[in-house]
Parts: sequence; structure tokens; C-alpha cells
Amino acid sequence: MVLKKILETVSKEDGIDNVIFFAENKDDLKYVDSIDIPGKIICVDKKIDSTVCPVIRLPFRINNISEAINFAILLGIDDQILDKNKIVLCVFKINLDRFDAIFIVDTSNEIDSKMYNLLKFDDVNTEVLSYIIDLAVELGYEGVDGKSMGATFVIGDSEKVMRLSRPISYDPFEKSYANIMDENARSAIKALAKLDGAFVINNDGQIVAASRYLDAPTDGIDIPKGLGARHISAASMTKNTNAIAVVLSETDKKVRLFKDGKMMAEIT
Repeated sequence: MVLKKILETVSKEDGIDNVIFFAENKDDLKYVDSIDIPGKIICVDKKIDSTVCPVIRLPFRINNISEAINFAILLGIDDQILDKNKIVLCVFKINLDRFDAIFIVDTSNEIDSKMYNLLKFDDVNTEVLSYIIDLAVELGYEGVDGKSMGATFVIGDSEKVMRLSRPISYDPFEKSYANIMDENARSAIKALAKLDGAFVINNDGQIVAASRYLDAPTDGIDIPKGLGARHISAASMTKNTNAIAVVLSETDKKVRLFKDGKMMAEIT
């Protein structure tokens, strides 16, 4: 109730153009609907329908607040939901199951989002990459048979990736022409994640191979200290190809994205 009064007061101040609510469920939508303020926008990472106000849809959940805000604002500008040179209130949940934090952003300032930049690479199929990130995050939360699991997905430039890798064991996807965005394939990926090696996915989402040992040269990569062999091999592959790698760590359950031999983003 206190936050609602604050929002209704602050939003009427000169210079506040929009209020973005980073919602998680239908109860959040009801809360937003109950607030009488102009310029309301909902930001969600789930398939939540809203007739309350315009919606910015994140392709996957981002726990880093600064990154989530910047990513959402850039997507909102692209979709013409937001305008540049505006003052925006961003409303979040941090420590509670209800909205409890407010951030103010001036969109006239330079806004940088690693996730946005990554999805805007010319050779990236945004839909496929977003789907794989979501799958990796889900694997991190759920594990396989109750156990934490690591996984590597290499997306794009698949012919060169295949030349710079070799099979570790039997490949159940060989000549299957399955697409990773098919629901049956998603279930199979989860079941096969316990296999060693990487999944190779072409830019259309076709699963080219599974259980591949990535054998690209490691020269010139630039990744944080402490990351293991799985991350090094994935980064090396992106250094030597035009692919992007999505890596789920078995130890900390974080999803990391690599491009051009560098870690571009980390999703917790």
C-alpha cells in the first residue's frame, strides 16, 4: 500500500514519462491494474497476456537488475513502446514476493546491455538463441534426475564447428533433422544432457550433432579466471568460428554466453 501511494505521487511529478513494472505472475498484473498512474508498462519473461497496458517481453529471465532494466528499455524502444529522451521509473521485486524497489532511468543517457548486443549480431537467429538460453536456464534449475548438470550448446556456423570438433560417443541426433524448438526435442535434450560433449545447433535450430568434443585452438580467448574446461572449449570455438556458445555450469548453475572468444553475458 505504501509503495502504491509513492508511485501514484512520484509518477505525477514533472519529467516522469513511463513506469515499467517487472512482473512475474498474474497477481502482479492485478496489482499494476489497481494503480492509477499514466504511462504504465509491464515487462515479463513469461507468456502472460495483459490488457492492462503495453508489454515488453524479455526472451528469458535475467536476474541481474541493471542488465534486465537496460535490456527491457532497449527492447521497448525497438518496439516503439518507449521513446528515447524520457525519464522512466522501473519497479522491481528484490527481497519480497511483492514490488519493493524503484529505479529511475533517463533514456537519453547511453544504455548498454550485453544481452541486447548479443541478440543483435547479424548472424544470430534471435528466436533460436533465446530458446536455447531459456532451455539452459531451465536445466540449471531442474537438473537431471535430481542432480546438477552442465551443458554446452554451440549455435551457428555449424559446418565449421563440426570440422573443429569430433564425436565422443554415439550421436542420437545424427541425420535426425530434429529442431531444438520442437517439444519432443526439448525433452530429449534434457535426457541427453548427462552425456559428455556439446550440442551443435545450426542457425535455423536444427540439431546437427550431440556429444561433440570441441577441439578449436585456445589462442586469443578472453574469459574470467576460474572457469573450467567446458567454458574454455566453448569460448575457443566462438573465437575460431562465427558461432555463439551457451554454457550451463554444473558447479554454480549459471548460464554464460560466449562470442568471439569472450564471455558476453552471465545469467544466474
